[in-house]
Amino acid sequence: MVSDFFNGKEPNKSINPDEAITYGAAIQAAILSDSILSVSAVDKITRRSNKITITNDKDQLSKEEIERMIADAEKYRAEDEKFVQRIQARNSLESYIYNLRNTLQEHENIIQEAITWLENNQEAEKEEYEHKQELLEKTVSPNNDKT
Repeated sequence: MVSDFFNGKEPNKSINPDEAITYGAAIQAAILSDSILSVSAVDKITRRSNKITITNDKDQLSKEEIERMIADAEKYRAEDEKFVQRIQARNSLESYIYNLRNTLQEHENIIQEAITWLENNQEAEKEEYEHKQELLEKTVSPNNDKT
């Protein structure tokens, strides 16, 4: 069957089948690595040699296309960086706003508790009022770590 394909020539049976598989795998790896395969052959009888280079450009970008894509990436790098910085600034502001809202809600609760205490302790002593004010100032002070 193989000899029919090669016009009646008998295939060379001197190559080890394992070596043939390894050699075929090496050829395939060479093709996959850069899509270029250089093959040279020498006829043992006539000593005539021939060389061929096979390239596989199918479904691949040309050098010009790759260079254009790189140029476009460089061109838009500044715009991309500006966009990233804008998004980071927006996220920072949003985070600050929500943290501030949570802090203000905590302060609102503290204020409401203080008002309730004041309403329930209208006959408290001067020292109690002063102590309550000191606690309140420490709790909601801008220098406090909670804010």
